[in-house]
Amino acid sequence: MRLPRPNRLWALGLLPFLALALVRLQDGASAQHGDYAQYLLHARAVTEGRAYEDTGYLYTELNPVIGPVAYPPGLPLALLPVVAASDDPRPLARPLMLLFALGFLVLAAIYFARRESVRTGWFVAILAGLSLPFLQWSTKLGTDIPFCALIWLTILLMDRPERPTRGSAVLLALAGGAAIAFRSAGIALIPAALLYLLLNRRRGPGVILSCVALWVAVFVASAVLLPTASSYADQIPRSPGKIVSYLLGGVLDYRHAFSDAVLGSWLPGLTAKLWRGLALALMAVGLIGWLRREWRSYLACFTLFYAGVVLAFPAHMTRYIWPLYPLLLYGVLRGLTSVLTFRFRTGTTPRWIHAVPAAVVLVLVAGQAWVALRAPRVPDLREEPGVQALMDHLRTGADAEGRRVVFFKPRVLTWETRLPAMGLVVASPDAWVGELCSQGITDVVTGNLGAAPAGDKSLRQAIAAHPERFEKTWSEGAFVLYRFDRGTCADPGSDSPR
Repeated sequence: MRLPRPNRLWALGLLPFLALALVRLQDGASAQHGDYAQYLLHARAVTEGRAYEDTGYLYTELNPVIGPVAYPPGLPLALLPVVAASDDPRPLARPLMLLFALGFLVLAAIYFARRESVRTGWFVAILAGLSLPFLQWSTKLGTDIPFCALIWLTILLMDRPERPTRGSAVLLALAGGAAIAFRSAGIALIPAALLYLLLNRRRGPGVILSCVALWVAVFVASAVLLPTASSYADQIPRSPGKIVSYLLGGVLDYRHAFSDAVLGSWLPGLTAKLWRGLALALMAVGLIGWLRREWRSYLACFTLFYAGVVLAFPAHMTRYIWPLYPLLLYGVLRGLTSVLTFRFRTGTTPRWIHAVPAAVVLVLVAGQAWVALRAPRVPDLREEPGVQALMDHLRTGADAEGRRVVFFKPRVLTWETRLPAMGLVVASPDAWVGELCSQGITDVVTGNLGAAPAGDKSLRQAIAAHPERFEKTWSEGAFVLYRFDRGTCADPGSDSPR
């Protein structure tokens, strides 16, 4: 996968990302994010000899959006050494996440350097990692960036012009299998491979079908052995009308991802809108031209099915589009070049035209650097007023043994305290009491730092409607702890410590 000797300076394209990622190194996991804690909980369960899904996170069908009973095993298995080595493995995991981010950019750069030009690959490497959310997540625990790296390794290997060797075939199978093990959305690799094989019948069908068989096995094993899909299935609409409305809503939701991809957040109001409109137009021109030439490529096949997966996924988040950022930015650059060279298509193209994309890249780098340097540090949830005091009280209080808690970030609380925890829900007061009883809850916490206002309001209404069942026992900052009187609740069953 090495590039020709004169073109090794493409690696300089990683320097802006690396410098800005290190600038954002001190950003914490904000009150909006709790997925990282569940990956750590899975890893801790395995290192301590318990069942993979025995994490202490109490899944509730009243709020499946928080997360499923179990996540795919890829990242937790990768974290086993650092979880075993440290009580706080997140600092140790930062270099691993940064390596995945660098790998993602390198692989995308190599792909476009091979298929287009080294110059194009270089520009893609420079731009693809410069959005502020990507920079902030590049050293944070999560599956999104490792997934991007594994996806692009799979795409690069599948779209190689030469027939696969035994070694590359094994690497292809492992890369795709790992992508699926890291994120269920990797299932898009499977139909993409079958469509690619249909469009390229001379491309080693034995190797591709063998890879597909392994990928299917990984997905089925994850789905059968682990309850990874429980909350996702609960959120899928059933009626055709709702499905159409949901998919259209997804298209509207992801417009923010496209705006983030074209790196114009540093521009003032109207200028930012004009740049986004221009960039999206150039992207359309560039991708149409790319598709006319590359419609049989694996990247084209994967993009088709991955777009369907992320539209159908229960939550529509910008980070789900990150695997497509290199292609989207390539589309902008190609569209810009196409527009500039249109009038010279039958003659010699002036040299100055080739300098325009480079100038655009430099301006975008400067703008994103300004954003990254000026953006305030994102505090860690544990640093928010009252959070650490609450966790210390729950963990060390006289009645800590046997506690089962409701908190707006249940997985984070469970990771920090080892106490089973359930998230906030939106339900009637009676439904709240019923769910607290069925989950064996002993304590509830009001307060959400603005991250779950609807659920927090619903819990307060339940407390107001049933004051005889809730006793205030502690408060600090935005948080108030109530003891839940189980009263006539039936025995919830096993309450083994986590």
